[in-house]
Amino acid sequence: MHFIVTTSPRLRRQTPASHHVERLQSQLSQLGADTANSPALIGLNMALAKEYEDLADYPKAFEHLVRGKSAGANPDYSIRQDEVLFAAIADTFSAPRDLDLAAGCPTDEPIFIIGMPRSGTPWSSASFQAIPMCIPQGNC
Repeated sequence: MHFIVTTSPRLRRQTPASHHVERLQSQLSQLGADTANSPALIGLNMALAKEYEDLADYPKAFEHLVRGKSAGANPDYSIRQDEVLFAAIADTFSAPRDLDLAAGCPTDEPIFIIGMPRSGTPWSSASFQAIPMCIPQGNC
């Protein structure tokens, strides 16, 4: 089974009279719950979450959002690793600095934008792309 779930300018708000819930549910049931095709599970569940949110069925929307995110979750992920990392960063850069923020900080040193998952780091990085001297390197 092949499918494509995309975000496009043609994406529209679903209504009770016009939606894709039955078709998406059918495709999801054809996959089965224990499928190894996690991109398909992610895409279908996220699409269903959007459909149900548009239809104001928030419990079902949240259920599919959780299922979609869980299908792509890294089983080895531990929040403890991130806590240790951010504690080390805070310890390293905790000393106050006397900076004249209005004057800027001329330097050739790189700037790293880091953050927890879903915290807006790609958005922040994209904001810097408007500055000609910035060379974004993408997500690591």
